[in-house]
Amino acid sequence: MENLLSASVATGLAALLGGTIGLERQWHQGLAGLRTNALVATAASAFVRLPIAAGAGDLHPANLAGSVISGIGFLGAGVILREGMNVRGLNTAATLWCSAAVGVYTGSDLFAIACGLTAVILAINIALRPVISQLNRLSLRFSAGPPAAVQVSLDCPASDLVGVRSLIIARTHKAALQLRTMRAEPIAERPEEARLHFEVLGFGRVEQAVERLLTSLDGEANVCSFAWARTGSPDTDIALHPSA
Repeated sequence: MENLLSASVATGLAALLGGTIGLERQWHQGLAGLRTNALVATAASAFVRLPIAAGAGDLHPANLAGSVISGIGFLGAGVILREGMNVRGLNTAATLWCSAAVGVYTGSDLFAIACGLTAVILAINIALRPVISQLNRLSLRFSAGPPAAVQVSLDCPASDLVGVRSLIIARTHKAALQLRTMRAEPIAERPEEARLHFEVLGFGRVEQAVERLLTSLDGEANVCSFAWARTGSPDTDIALHPSA
């Protein structure tokens, strides 16, 4: 009965802490959110407690913890996606590993360490996000020369216009680009669609940043087509780069 109670407390705390970590990933639309992180932490805790539940004194929890780490490596590889030259999911995969570590500590009845580790993981994922964004902007500003502007035209269903605009605002900031102007207009020949025009300002390889931005938009929103043109340099021919 005592083993059942302690196991319930350990797995319950693992689920709670893993869910707390996953809540941040869910909020930022990570590839593995609240449920996945809660399940990973719960499973890790359950595996580590196996020797206690089975009365197998010769089976050390540290050996099982090593197996958990290997298994989470395969799970983490599954959430890493490659989109052209862009790789997504590395932070989510690392967070899954951290959730497993929290589960290992709770399964070993080291509750204080598990709670402290959860706080550190949340601090890294939340507090360092604006710091990293600012460092990326400063790095581009000081190493990439003068800024360049890019104009983008994007067609989407009129019913999705509000959602696409919100995504553009969020994704331009994430791509270290500054959104300068944005306007929408109907498409006469296709009344069910709308066209968004917006201009972004960036430093360095602005074209690559814009392509990554549009690739992420295409993957998360119902985008029919888009085209962009660099307008920041008078010596550069302004040519559209369409993608249907």
